[in-house]
Amino acid sequence: MWNVQKMRISGLASGMDTDMMVQNLMRAERIPLDRLYQQKQLIEWRRDAYRDITNTLRVFKDDFMDLLKPDKNMLSPNYFKRFTAQVTDALGKESNAVEVSGSAGAIEEELKVQVEQLAQANIWVGSSDGDKKITKEDLGKTLGELDGFKEFFAEGADPFQFTINKAQFKDFTKDTTLKELMEKVNSDEKANVTMRFNEITNTMEIIGKKTGADNTIRFSEGEPNSNALTTALGLTERQVAQDAQVNIDGTDVTGISSNQFTRNGITYKLNHTTGTETVTVSLRKDVDTAVDNIKTVVEEYNKIVDLLNTKVSEKYNKNFPPLTQEQREAMDTKDIEKWEEKAKTGLLTRDSLLQGILQDMRRSLSDPVDGVAPIAYLRQIGIDTSRDYKNESGKLVITDERKLREALVNDPDGIVRIFTKTSDKSYSRSMPKEGRQERYNEQGLMHRLSDIINDNISTFLDANGNPGKLITKAGLENTRFVDQHQLNDDMKRLSRRMDDLERNLIRKENAYYSRFAAMEKALAQMQNQASSLLAQLGMGN
Repeated sequence: MWNVQKMRISGLASGMDTDMMVQNLMRAERIPLDRLYQQKQLIEWRRDAYRDITNTLRVFKDDFMDLLKPDKNMLSPNYFKRFTAQVTDALGKESNAVEVSGSAGAIEEELKVQVEQLAQANIWVGSSDGDKKITKEDLGKTLGELDGFKEFFAEGADPFQFTINKAQFKDFTKDTTLKELMEKVNSDEKANVTMRFNEITNTMEIIGKKTGADNTIRFSEGEPNSNALTTALGLTERQVAQDAQVNIDGTDVTGISSNQFTRNGITYKLNHTTGTETVTVSLRKDVDTAVDNIKTVVEEYNKIVDLLNTKVSEKYNKNFPPLTQEQREAMDTKDIEKWEEKAKTGLLTRDSLLQGILQDMRRSLSDPVDGVAPIAYLRQIGIDTSRDYKNESGKLVITDERKLREALVNDPDGIVRIFTKTSDKSYSRSMPKEGRQERYNEQGLMHRLSDIINDNISTFLDANGNPGKLITKAGLENTRFVDQHQLNDDMKRLSRRMDDLERNLIRKENAYYSRFAAMEKALAQMQNQASSLLAQLGMGN
């Protein structure tokens, strides 16, 4: 906006406060500009209000629909079907030889587990004495200074090179330090080993990052399993790579390369062997935790519904429009804050976009889910929509917790299906209407809710080049859409109109001053003429 300041000396002949008169005249002229400013301010506030809703939905999705948060992921069957596990020894005392946890694929059962051998990684150890022994001080030395490496840097020899698990390491010179060589080995994903100096045993070590018999460290393609590095460091095998050996209910379980594995929905973590003894693993349904999780679903869903209901129903107070710059200058900070708090109320009343989200959310939890009989409706497990349409419109209530608990005991898989069943059709905002409806009908309730959230807050572009509906409308901070949205286009149009008006106001202000200057000039001429006439008549002082 234009803001040109000029120094003017006025009113010398007339004695009038010309500046004040021009300001009063311009105040009326500025009314259209002030209205545009207020319109732009309202759009900015609406943008911020939309973004608050977007961020609320993002937080909900990040907190409760994230694969990296398995204990809180409402899209996971494990969230709704819970188990408690107990491990005891032959005397009935708690044992820590094995830790177990049950997923949705498990059932209540009791198992006898014997851990005969733990899985372990391959370990190679360097020489502990002689010329090839490495000390901690040697880590900073160059390869050419270390006895074990010197023979590889004879005159005319190739650069020092070797392989680990088919990862090639080459072009090391006599000026390369041992520490630099170790860093290169440790950063190579294909080598998949850790090379370190063991400060307890005072020896070099190369340790495989994976356990299991198939993860022996290979320094060469054939035998012997050696290369320039093993020779230089005097490496020998201290620990072979091996699988775990576990017997469950009299059956040897094969192919266990890790000390943590899953069978029949039960995850076992092996801590130590049990010798010839067995431990008893007992898995029981955890109905209390499942109920608490479902209550969390209801509570978090209701928070979103309450926010949207508030935004679309609160009334806009026309008596508190945005303050003009002149009005703000005449008020203190607290009064401005109180005024703007009222001015920002009701900006999204009866907003069609938010009403659409509300309608979609309510429908998604009330429509039946295909292929999950006998439990296809929430009301069948004691959850229903509130009958208080005035104050709790669209919110969920647990009307019968006993009914919910019975369902979790008698048909936990049915509970899992109604909440987390997935469709064969992949999610896409560009999907044809028929495909979207088919996916919707097949989806469990939490996946429906996830789709609705993604429809509105996704920053990925659809086939038409648009992000989610809320992002298209109001953009989002810290994304490429911060200034790419419909409301910003509206603000740009208003800014152009405001610039035009500002330029016109400057021209009008200059015109007013020109007129007053002409008046002052005329008055000055009249005063000079009067003084001259009086002097001629001998009436001057």
